[in-house]
Amino acid sequence: MKRIKSLSTVILILLMLCMVGQLTSVTAIFNIDATIKFQSDNGMHAWVGVLLNDHYQQIGEVIEKVGYSSIKWLALPSLFFSILITALLIQLFRLYFKGAIFAAQNTQCIRWIGLAVIAKVIIGIFYPPLLLVYLDYMYPAENIVKILRINETDIATFIIGCIISVIGHVMAIGQALNEEQELTI
Repeated sequence: MKRIKSLSTVILILLMLCMVGQLTSVTAIFNIDATIKFQSDNGMHAWVGVLLNDHYQQIGEVIEKVGYSSIKWLALPSLFFSILITALLIQLFRLYFKGAIFAAQNTQCIRWIGLAVIAKVIIGIFYPPLLLVYLDYMYPAENIVKILRINETDIATFIIGCIISVIGHVMAIGQALNEEQELTI
C-alpha cells in the first residue's frame, strides 16, 4: 500500500503539471490567438504556438478565409477532452492515494476515462468534416472540399479507449467480488 501511495503521488504531480500546461494552452488560445513570435537582431526567428497538421492546416485555411480563428475552432474540442481525461486521471490517482483500489468510484472513473478517450477520437474524426459542411452552408462560394480522415493513431487510440472501458468493467467485477468477500465470515 505504501508503494501505491508513493507512485500515486509522483503520478499526481505529473498530472497536475500536465493540467497546468493544458490550461495554459487554453489561455493562450483565447488571449494571444495561440502564437507568440520572437525575432532577434542576428536573424533568428522563433515562435511558440499550436501547429496544425496537414489535414487540419487545409481546414484551418478555409476557416481563416471566412474570418474565424482556425486555432480556436480546431484545437479547443480536442483540448477539452484532453483536460477532461487529465481531470479524471487526477481523480483516479487521488483515490489510489487514499487507498481505495476496488472502490465504486474507481470503477466509475476508469469507465469515464475510457468513454472520454473514445469520444475524443470520434470527435476528432467527425468534427472537422462537420465543421466544413457548416462553413460550406454558410459560405457557399468557397467550394469547400469535405474530407473524412481516419489514421492509425485514431484507430489505436480508439482501441485503447475500448480497452480502458473493458478494464473498468473488470474492475466492477473485482469490486463486486471484493464486497462479497468482505461479507463472507
